[in-house]
Amino acid sequence: MKILFIGCIGISCLLSVRAQEVGTYGILSVNGKIVDKQTGRELVVGQQVHLQTTLSFAIASDAVVLSPSKVKYRIELPDKYVMSSVLEAPSQEVIRQVKVRPLLVTGTRGNQSLLTDLSLPSLRSYFGTDTFSVIGNSLKLPVIQNNTKNPKLLIRYEKNGVKEVKLNNLTLDKAQLAPDGNRIDECFIMLDDGKQLLPVTQVRLFFIDENRLFREFEAFFSAMEIERTDTPKNREMLEHYCTDLYGNIDRKNLKNTLETFFSSDPKK
Repeated sequence: MKILFIGCIGISCLLSVRAQEVGTYGILSVNGKIVDKQTGRELVVGQQVHLQTTLSFAIASDAVVLSPSKVKYRIELPDKYVMSSVLEAPSQEVIRQVKVRPLLVTGTRGNQSLLTDLSLPSLRSYFGTDTFSVIGNSLKLPVIQNNTKNPKLLIRYEKNGVKEVKLNNLTLDKAQLAPDGNRIDECFIMLDDGKQLLPVTQVRLFFIDENRLFREFEAFFSAMEIERTDTPKNREMLEHYCTDLYGNIDRKNLKNTLETFFSSDPKK
């Protein structure tokens, strides 16, 4: 009986993991192109989709949706489909809950929105080890004090061979690093202290278009069925949204984005 009971619990847990909420999902974010095979419609930010269907994907496409119970889910084709060149799958095979990232636990802990210096501990704390995102086309690293002589930060990644790019004026610049896209999936950050090249961290480096992010914010408020008002609670919700979807973000970069969003005319 005990074995049967444990087995039933295991099956129940498995079913609960695989269970998919029935109802309308709000579409918050889309990268690339994903098509609902049942309706023939492409997934579009701000619209809705019933996820009892089959979805087809363009290469390297993904989306984020909000469920009827207000839980964020990522829609992405599993590796087993990609490896076999099958670019469509039932919705229950491609949906997984977005990892909730508590604010202030990586890169920019507490009120630290600046790099104390260009030491390895400060750099590693700032960038983290997962995803580091820049809102806009560039970000000058906010270093409080530069205590090394002519330090250089290098970005190393693969694109038609291994590329190594020196950061001009300690600035992450999309035109320099990712002119043909918006991310570098395996980005190695290196510090040249004048004596040797030291590994800092490996992250996915993501550049987010601000206007795109504003459209996602509007879709998020609509799906959450709350009013677009500038309140501490709403700002915190958007901060969580950004860190959940886009990982670690410079605090000042994020704060300035929220200021611009709430001061802009939502009708434009």
